[in-house]
Amino acid sequence: MKVMAVVILYHPDAKVLGNIKTYLDDVEQLLILDNSEQGRQNSELAAMLSELPHSRYIAFGDNLGISYALNYALKQADGYDYLLTMDQDSSFSAGMVEKYKQAIIDL
Repeated sequence: MKVMAVVILYHPDAKVLGNIKTYLDDVEQLLILDNSEQGRQNSELAAMLSELPHSRYIAFGDNLGISYALNYALKQADGYDYLLTMDQDSSFSAGMVEKYKQAIIDL
């Protein structure tokens, strides 16, 4: 089962890194979409997010809305079986994503 995840950001702080690390290793690809307006983006945080393994950081430079970001992610998810959608406050307990995957398999 190939899972791509997307996390949509808006004026994130460093806490988002910890949240992302709770699920990053459980997905094949992570798409990080920053909906923050240009000039309000934290360049230091953006640099750290850009360096995460098997992930892509994209800053839209404007708040285009959550539906735009989700549609963008759907277009990027071609070739994946599932798209896991989250916002910057989303995090998981250890092993939770794997339990979700197993629940899908067991259906």
